[in-house]
Amino acid sequence: MSDILWRAAELAPLMNGEAPVALNQPITSISIDTRTLEPGALFFAIRGDAQDGHNYVRQALEKGAAAAVIERARASDFAGLPVVLVED
Repeated sequence: MSDILWRAAELAPLMNGEAPVALNQPITSISIDTRTLEPGALFFAIRGDAQDGHNYVRQALEKGAAAAVIERARASDFAGLPVVLVED
């Protein structure tokens, strides 16, 4: 079993973000890549030149991510899912 890094519910305020649904799962790692994501990870949906991590949020959650950090502007795309909304 992995050590708990954070409680998901603690993270939104630390990132000046908002969690529209309850985040109950503990965070045991972080990830920006669904290919190496482990269950319990906090997935950061990073938008870059070649890829947009928002395209992989659902896949990350299906693979067991505890939550995903996404841009607030994309909130409606992930309504009802365990996400933390941040400005950028």
